[in-house]
Amino acid sequence: MDAEYIRRNEDLFYGKVDDIMGRIKDCGTIDIVIGIPFYNEEDTLPDVIKTVTEGLKSYPGEKLILCVGDPAGQEALEAIKDVGCSVPCISVLMEQGINGRGFSIRAIMEVAKRLGADVALLEADLKRKKDWGFKPSWVERLIYPLAEGYDVVLADFRRHYFEDTTGDLFVKPLLESLYGWRISDPLSGTYALSHDVISDFCSEINQWYECAGGYGVNPWLVTRAITGGMSMCEVSLGAKITVPSAGKRSFVFKEVARAVFECLIYDQDYWTHPPAILKRPSVYGLEDRDRPNEVSCRLTDFIQSFQSGYENYRIIFDKILPADMRKQLDKLSGLSNKDFTFDEKLWARVVYLFLQSYRFNESIPKEDLLDAFTVMYEGRIAGYIKQVRGVDMGELIYKKADDYYTNQVGEMTAGRNSLIKSWKDSKLNREPAITPLDYLEFVPGVPIVLPKKLKGLGGSKINTNDIFKKLMARYKREFNDFCHNMLEIGKDASPSEISGCMQDFMHSAEQSAAEVFNGDLYSEDGTQRFAEAVLGLAPHGKVTTLKDNILRRMLYEFPPRELLLRMGFAGVREMLENIGARSALTYASMVEERQYMDDVMLWLKDNLRPDSIGEADIEAVILNTDIIPNITDMRGIVKLNSLTGMIVVRRLGKGMGGDYPHLLYLTHLVKCVAEEEHYTYLWKLYARKRRGFALKAVNALSACRSRDLFSANNMFENWHQRMAAVKLKEISRKLDDMGQKDQSEDFYKIADGYGLSLTLADGVFVSCTAGTWASYSFRGGKGLPTPLSVHVDRDWFNFDLLEDIYKEMGYRPDKVLDDVCELLGEGKEGVNLINGLLGIKDYRDSLMVQDVGNWPAAGQLIRYEDNPVLRPVPNHWWESRYVLNAAALLIEGRIYLLYRAVGKDGVSRIGLAISDGCHIIERLPDPVFSPGSNREKMGCEDPRAVILDGKIYMMYTAYDGVVAQVAAASISVEDFVNRDFDRWERLGLAFPNLWDKDAILFPGKIDGKYVMYHRIEPSMWVSYSDSLEFPWTQGAHKIIIGPRSGMMWDSLKIGAGSQPLKTRYGWMLIYHGVDDNMIYRLGIILTDLKDPGRLLYRSPNPVLSPQAEYETGDRVSSWVPNVVFTCGAVPEHQKDILDKDDEILVYYGAADTYLCLAHARIGDLLPRKIRKVAAE
Repeated sequence: MDAEYIRRNEDLFYGKVDDIMGRIKDCGTIDIVIGIPFYNEEDTLPDVIKTVTEGLKSYPGEKLILCVGDPAGQEALEAIKDVGCSVPCISVLMEQGINGRGFSIRAIMEVAKRLGADVALLEADLKRKKDWGFKPSWVERLIYPLAEGYDVVLADFRRHYFEDTTGDLFVKPLLESLYGWRISDPLSGTYALSHDVISDFCSEINQWYECAGGYGVNPWLVTRAITGGMSMCEVSLGAKITVPSAGKRSFVFKEVARAVFECLIYDQDYWTHPPAILKRPSVYGLEDRDRPNEVSCRLTDFIQSFQSGYENYRIIFDKILPADMRKQLDKLSGLSNKDFTFDEKLWARVVYLFLQSYRFNESIPKEDLLDAFTVMYEGRIAGYIKQVRGVDMGELIYKKADDYYTNQVGEMTAGRNSLIKSWKDSKLNREPAITPLDYLEFVPGVPIVLPKKLKGLGGSKINTNDIFKKLMARYKREFNDFCHNMLEIGKDASPSEISGCMQDFMHSAEQSAAEVFNGDLYSEDGTQRFAEAVLGLAPHGKVTTLKDNILRRMLYEFPPRELLLRMGFAGVREMLENIGARSALTYASMVEERQYMDDVMLWLKDNLRPDSIGEADIEAVILNTDIIPNITDMRGIVKLNSLTGMIVVRRLGKGMGGDYPHLLYLTHLVKCVAEEEHYTYLWKLYARKRRGFALKAVNALSACRSRDLFSANNMFENWHQRMAAVKLKEISRKLDDMGQKDQSEDFYKIADGYGLSLTLADGVFVSCTAGTWASYSFRGGKGLPTPLSVHVDRDWFNFDLLEDIYKEMGYRPDKVLDDVCELLGEGKEGVNLINGLLGIKDYRDSLMVQDVGNWPAAGQLIRYEDNPVLRPVPNHWWESRYVLNAAALLIEGRIYLLYRAVGKDGVSRIGLAISDGCHIIERLPDPVFSPGSNREKMGCEDPRAVILDGKIYMMYTAYDGVVAQVAAASISVEDFVNRDFDRWERLGLAFPNLWDKDAILFPGKIDGKYVMYHRIEPSMWVSYSDSLEFPWTQGAHKIIIGPRSGMMWDSLKIGAGSQPLKTRYGWMLIYHGVDDNMIYRLGIILTDLKDPGRLLYRSPNPVLSPQAEYETGDRVSSWVPNVVFTCGAVPEHQKDILDKDDEILVYYGAADTYLCLAHARIGDLLPRKIRKVAAE
């Protein structure tokens, strides 16, 4: 489904919900919404509304009836216009594209979420005949369990045995056999949901765009309640009078089957670990023994439909069904009505096979597969009709129908273990052992790890790296624009010059802040003047506060004893007379023990109501250091201060303030104003919903800053910073109006630079955020703010990234703040918005956390003067175009180069040349290793080799023209030297079904494990295994390093290069890095000898860059210009552990066309400081 189409529909959907909310605003507080989705039920809907109105008479709270219909429901809408109703009743039609039962229910739930109300969902075709059918008591019984604390209430109707074959034959048995829950009537269509879980349903239904939009919403609701651990209750409501439409049976089944299959795929971690105990919902009340309507089913119709459909979809059945089942079905397709049979065992096998095909067989369109499955369903109905009709009439039929259901569950349960095993095997064979992840770094050393592909609304595939790169490109443009146009830094300025100019600007901004807001920050009077001047220019309105009578009552109940003692007041009355209730609570929040604040929070939870809130002007409170000493930070909003409208400021102590004290106070105060306004927004939002106002307010007040990069609280905090930048720009405009042009210009620059930052080419992270500079200097930092101190810049970028991800996935970008406000009110401020709300697994455990230091520059590799050492050979068909990227092995004083070669057919093969170090002394005329299977039919690329236990193990890239995968081969050293190349043994793929390259093995076990580096773009991974078996065993797989941020030389992607060289300082590896201009360079990393996953050093600079003509190349004669790329390096002389004076030889591909040589001493490459630390 097209992502743009979905985004348009989402806008349409939320616009419709906004319209509904606009009509509700005059209804006052709503405690429960009775939602009735409808289609064209003009004959029944008016009576349903009347019955609901009767059933709500005893309900103590405020109620609303909300009818949401399909565009085809115009006549039904007209029919209910004049329905006399004592309960507010609103009726709307959805638009095309957002229509269907699921969308109507989604709209009802979204409205209830915004109101903070419970929901009861009823069907529009419910009928009533005197005491038979739909009764007012149904409404009472349905919603009563919500008051008893249940999250979900499921209606259980007494049904005719042919009434709900989709539920009885398909959904119920699967829920019981796979989910471990016996649900009496999962497709009843009548449910009640507590307001406590409405937000969960609303957040999750966004991710089920296709399958939950129609009748699939019913099993979706039930399975979400099961997997969400919600407390469920069943209520028996008797019999429906409505006779189901025979014509809709197959249509409904197909929609339900799609939803059930999608839920099973999503919930695979749940049902593949089956519970030991069968669960049932609690049961409320006694069973109502109403007699259900008779439902007739024509056996002939179902058999004919099955037999004709079987022929139509035979090609699909032949693909997915085993031979013995096809033989059985072939026979059924030709039987007469009398002999026809389709039993529980056959149906169980069919269901499981179609489920697996739906998940794993991509060659069959899902629509066709579901149509074929519906044919099987019609065959099972026919078999069920014959089973049931073979029993005498009366209640015995119902007992026998129950027996058939039990048999069906038994058959599905019997096949469950086989299904689980087959499912896991298919998953292993079709899905990579490692989830491909993107390593996204904006702030150095603070990586973001996300799946490479995300699933958007409607199943659209979203590439996370594309989103990140677009955002990075935008930041680079804006950073350069700020530097060159705003700060007038020359475009040819070096990184150090840019850093210096940024520091000069901050000093200028500090001077402007001091001139505009004249006040001595080292005195209380001066600080007061400064704060009042800022508040006078910073735009703001009134903010919400606790009403004075509420504050006084709370302070009398909880006297702030420490504050009374410090201020010398005899009691609360004297304190209130002197400083007032707002100031008293503000001071108390600063000086009282934690227990006092906990008691106040508990009091608020019990007593706070929407009418407890009033409005007041923001005031700055200057702390008296005699009363409240030893507070050294810049706390402005401390828990309850957001309910007093006070911003706390203290004067600077001697020697405090750093280089930018006025910038510090300016940005701090403006941010606090924004924070006060945003808390005001929260209180008003929660008050509108009314339900749970006190709990939501206390949760939001108690929110703590989270370490999770995308936590709700971090995004809330960044919202304040964004609004602060807007206010700073408004201050700039006012200063311009006042004639203070120079200061106005500086303030505009301060505002424009907020949240803007970038890593320069020298690896230095430069922030343009004045608040970041001021805060860093205030805490004792010198020079530029360090990466770990730039919380504002980090969260700003993450907020932008989150909005872009939401947008690409089909959600509205403003949903980010909607979700943040909801989570704060629920006390879930630490929830990761990406993981929690978008259904993405947390992959932080897949990352090796590395210490990113301010590393010194590495030395340079020196080019061999007679490069290239290998060139293409025109008369060799297999290497006539390009020779490049060679593995290097030192054996008995000679260097064996296994190099990649490409001929006219475009296929990569591996040739062999032998060198004495610099000179090629022999080059074999034929390849020594060539493609041997379809998965490498386009080439064996980029070999890397090590010697282990007398064998050469070669890792290479197997490429089939579509997918590149890591493969392995081995040969004994003896056979290799003797040139018995027919003895190469292909060991297989390391990680099947995974796009992966640049793999190297370590030359021996480390801590009992074999170790491999490899590259899942864009990062280098480390993987461990107990044995050298392929596929590589399911061990630990982690990202060791990724691309660096900003304008670094390795900012796009990186990959392993040469095999690791063992030095006394650690494992040294030459790796390659690529920048945004697609220039390949070489750098070095050093890892721990005992733990190759622990990084000791990474060169901030490249040690070799394309400069020579044979490296830069051109588009005509070169394969890929501007490339230096290595696959092999060896010591000049054989040695187990290399030292600083040892020379290494690095063989590298140049412009992907030639093989070249560079060399250097270990001590010249590794900086002295690094060698010294590593050797200790």
